[in-house]
Amino acid sequence: MESKKKWIWISAAIVAAVFGWIVYQRQGVPMIEQGSLREIIYVRDYRQGYEDMVDVTERIDGEKLAGLLETYQRRRGGSSITSVWLGDVQIDMFIRTIDDSYEVILGNENRVSDGEKQYEIIDSDALLQEVLALIDGEDV
Repeated sequence: MESKKKWIWISAAIVAAVFGWIVYQRQGVPMIEQGSLREIIYVRDYRQGYEDMVDVTERIDGEKLAGLLETYQRRRGGSSITSVWLGDVQIDMFIRTIDDSYEVILGNENRVSDGEKQYEIIDSDALLQEVLALIDGEDV
């Protein structure tokens, strides 16, 4: 009987540890740390399609974009990088921070990747709308 109780406690501990790990991985962390943006390599607008992509890097306010990326969060747990069909992409950005480089994809696909893993962006639809407003010159 004592052995059965022991296994019940071990099983409960394992379940609690797995649940805790899942909750930890789903928590949000900043997409980029505040003040860490060094350079916006490019911002590409694919709203008119792949063939008519527009590089909007020069006309976007880098400080405002950095502020947005510092405000929004991504999930902590990442997955292996997969390819993206460009028909699902409206905005593609590549940025360099103090620590790393990141690609941010917004549209039907929404993720940020660091070259090793890709992460889900929390509230990505709102981020997309704010980035589009920056590109279109609307007040954010």
